[in-house]
Amino acid sequence: GSVDCYLPTVGDASDSTLSQDGKWISWADAEGVKVAGVPNSLADPCQFSSPPVVVSPTGKSPSIGGADFYVLDPPKKIDVDLPGKLKAGDLAKPAGVAVTVTAPARGKISVTGTVPKKTLKLKGSGRVTVVTGSAFAGKAGPVKVKLTIVKKYRKYKARLKGATVQLKFTQGKKTTTRNVKLR
Repeated sequence: GSVDCYLPTVGDASDSTLSQDGKWISWADAEGVKVAGVPNSLADPCQFSSPPVVVSPTGKSPSIGGADFYVLDPPKKIDVDLPGKLKAGDLAKPAGVAVTVTAPARGKISVTGTVPKKTLKLKGSGRVTVVTGSAFAGKAGPVKVKLTIVKKYRKYKARLKGATVQLKFTQGKKTTTRNVKLR
């Protein structure tokens, strides 16, 4: 749900602004321009990470930059934008296929794509990983991840046409799974 927090101001506050990295908030009130560290704990989402400090007693209009949308409202899950057509032949190329993944936080995103062994006419039961990819998200938000067929399975690209690959996108403890039929 939403949380209502109030700035600790002296008199009326105006011109509040958030830094581009989402770590600082600034505003003007009767004491001048102030800066404080934004809350960084869900335990108390209204508690500043550092107390307000007057940076200019005569200042009137603070401006520390616009914030990135994903810093203010990071996604809660991994979201994936897959192309309408995903071709086995394109995945087998060294350039692979880039997909857009919206990361819920900063950190590494890993992708594994599996198919049943019988799809590749391999012995045994179970699944094999035929597609991999990874990228590092510098912050919450969209990042391009290059997907490629695992080198030892590139020779089976013809057998992968028409196969349904189960793609698992992972960042930390969060995962999203998508099934995609290769063309």
